[in-house]
Amino acid sequence: MPNMFKRAWAWLGQISRVRSLLQWFGWWEAVVSILSGVGAFIWSHLAGLAPPEQFVLALVVVLIVLGFFALVLHLNRTSPIKTEAKRAVDMHGNVWVNPSQKYLQF
Repeated sequence: MPNMFKRAWAWLGQISRVRSLLQWFGWWEAVVSILSGVGAFIWSHLAGLAPPEQFVLALVVVLIVLGFFALVLHLNRTSPIKTEAKRAVDMHGNVWVNPSQKYLQF
């Protein structure tokens, strides 16, 4: 029994690595929506729907999942706020002084 849990944990680790890599490249949303469409297509085929209905159902599922991802990403996007130049303070609260007296221009 413990060996089964180790194998399941290793499998889950591999899946999370693939997911992280897809997210890093920006492909996670597309892959999830395509896999959802494939799942809907297989389900509709096994349910006995006609081929045009299978295609339309898979296409609708892909578009719904992509729309959901677009909505969530839009709602979680932070608005760009103009930041003001602030003083650099060290961990003791002392204001950092530029020894060369050259200041960055923003």
